[in-house]
Amino acid sequence: MQFLVTGATGHLGNTVVKQLIEQNHTVSAIVLPKDDVTCLQNLPVTFLYGNILDKAFLQSVITPNVTVIHMAGIVDITRFNKHALFEVNIRGTQNVADVCFEKNARLVYTSSVHVIDPKQGEVLKEPTIFNEKKIVGLYAKSKTLATKYVFQKIQQGLQAVVVYPAGIIGPNDYKVSNIGQMIVELINKRIPCSIDGAYNFIDVRDCASAVINAALKGRVGEGYILSGNVVTVEEMFTCIYHLFGRKKIPGKVPFWLAKLFCVPATWYYKIKRIKPLFNSYALYTLKSNHNFDNTKAKTELQLKVRPYQQSLTDAAKWMLKNKPYLFNRKKLKKA
Repeated sequence: MQFLVTGATGHLGNTVVKQLIEQNHTVSAIVLPKDDVTCLQNLPVTFLYGNILDKAFLQSVITPNVTVIHMAGIVDITRFNKHALFEVNIRGTQNVADVCFEKNARLVYTSSVHVIDPKQGEVLKEPTIFNEKKIVGLYAKSKTLATKYVFQKIQQGLQAVVVYPAGIIGPNDYKVSNIGQMIVELINKRIPCSIDGAYNFIDVRDCASAVINAALKGRVGEGYILSGNVVTVEEMFTCIYHLFGRKKIPGKVPFWLAKLFCVPATWYYKIKRIKPLFNSYALYTLKSNHNFDNTKAKTELQLKVRPYQQSLTDAAKWMLKNKPYLFNRKKLKKA
């Protein structure tokens, strides 16, 4: 089967591409002209250099016989990059959906659980209404508006399936995601304290497998939540610290005190030009409802969820092997 993948060099993207190749599918990948394709080197992938914001380019590479897996997007939990977020996440997705509709090509769109209104006390299922006014954060709003557009095109006849991944963890994190950065900071003992809070995380390999199954057997017009385990901040600390033989886990600070440091922390990350681990949106997410129901994906896409301890351990070991320059070796007691 022929696949065209956007976002192929991202954490989920490169994992999807590798699994597609393992399954003997033919894969083409849309990459930006200056993209680092190291994560896909020595693989039988056809690279198509272009931009999803260029509709004419998309019209030249999307054909009726190809299945498009659209994962390209900007993940940013700050409030500083609204233009780029909305351009890539919304207009880019609109372009992909429009051209797939024109060419009658099948589309799998990778949305996010962040588009789901996290009403407290409810089991969160696949959404049927997309109201960006009820969604917190620019990234989440951009994904909400993009997802709404895809479903509008489905009503017009677009052959599309939508998936909603939770937080993604695990190996193959070449660009070092926000969660990957947190793992690095935990290994380096640069996070002095923990806080109450948790989120829902899925292993990148389990998520990739479900995305591919959405392409192969997902029902047109349907959405599937790809969630995994609810993991507390303290459990993340414990897993990583135990991996390195550390017995003393940092204590917690009150949530109200953490909130006081949100503004200075936000500007610190911006000035230092590093990925933010801690800001008001991160705190909001840790306290929001993360009780996602993945029954539909388990039933129809054969979603399997491995223990979060395995995902975190594999992610840490992958980082140590592939990104050694990120670590302070004096603080590594045991790998």
